[in-house]
Amino acid sequence: MRRIFVMGLFLCLIPPQARGEVIQFKNGDQLTGQWVHVLHGGLKFNSDIMGEVTIPVQKLKAFSATKPAVVILRDNEVVRGNLSLLPSGEWQVASQTGIKVVPVDVVEAIYTREVYEAKSLESTVAPWRNWRGSASFGYATVQGDLQSTTWNLGMNAVHKSPDLPGLTERWRTNFLLNGLFSNTQSSSKNQIVNNSFTSALRQDLLFTSNDFVFALGQLDHIAAQNLQLRQTYGAGFGRDLRRGSRTQFSLLGGCTLVIEQFHDGTRRENMEGLIGEKLGLGLNGRVRLQHFLNFYPNLTSSGQFRFETITTISTRLFSHLSFNTSFADRYLSQPPVATIKSNEVTFTTGFGYNF
Repeated sequence: MRRIFVMGLFLCLIPPQARGEVIQFKNGDQLTGQWVHVLHGGLKFNSDIMGEVTIPVQKLKAFSATKPAVVILRDNEVVRGNLSLLPSGEWQVASQTGIKVVPVDVVEAIYTREVYEAKSLESTVAPWRNWRGSASFGYATVQGDLQSTTWNLGMNAVHKSPDLPGLTERWRTNFLLNGLFSNTQSSSKNQIVNNSFTSALRQDLLFTSNDFVFALGQLDHIAAQNLQLRQTYGAGFGRDLRRGSRTQFSLLGGCTLVIEQFHDGTRRENMEGLIGEKLGLGLNGRVRLQHFLNFYPNLTSSGQFRFETITTISTRLFSHLSFNTSFADRYLSQPPVATIKSNEVTFTTGFGYNF
């Protein structure tokens, strides 16, 4: 009897969050665990027995959340408070200002306050958090009559705000990094350095669910084209033609200011147009393709143009580790030096980390 009393007292002292939440079904069954969110009329629940499951709300008899919740209605109204499901099938949200009863069919989504505050427009989380994408790295070396070392690195990342299903995306930041660093030295001490580097940042502001305006900045260094530094600054309009779990496809167009400095001292400033596309395609559960293409017709000097394209195939090996293969082609219609080739093509492989 004493042991039972002690165990009962111990259970009473455990906070509700540690014991888990209980959902009651209309057929009398119960399930214990922690709720994740409510979306499209389904309650995602991390069950102690069944793992993560999604349960239609109409099958539930009662549920009370132990974590403060944020309810997003279809008219974009946001209601905060303690969440529970009434026997009538309606949601009840209790706060210091009172109790609000919300019909299920007017609810767009429900999240815990912690998740909502971390990923909504009201988020105060550090700007380097909540990015999604992948980073890759590769290395190769040759030792003999020629000593050669090659490094390659890449990153493709997106930051969205808000980043919650049920909330309309407002801001989107795209970051691209692609670099190849090669150093070759012969036995006679002759050295050849061939480096290329591209870093681009594009900020999108969505004014509809699919249409956006953007501003971008990009820096390029391409030794094979005698290019010391190219600065590209521009703005324009874009449209997401497809946004799904496996396929994303966007088109954009705009105008850019381009400042180029070459190793021979040549400096050029031009106004260029911009026509581009971005494709992300999940070929299967493990293989994903990313493709970028930007075409820049010269608006200052008629007949001149350039384009750049990067294609990456990523094969997931484990949850966060992948094997990446990338192909990049940068073309300049009229290099400043006739002996410089118009094309600079790189092919790289390496391991990547998905985040």
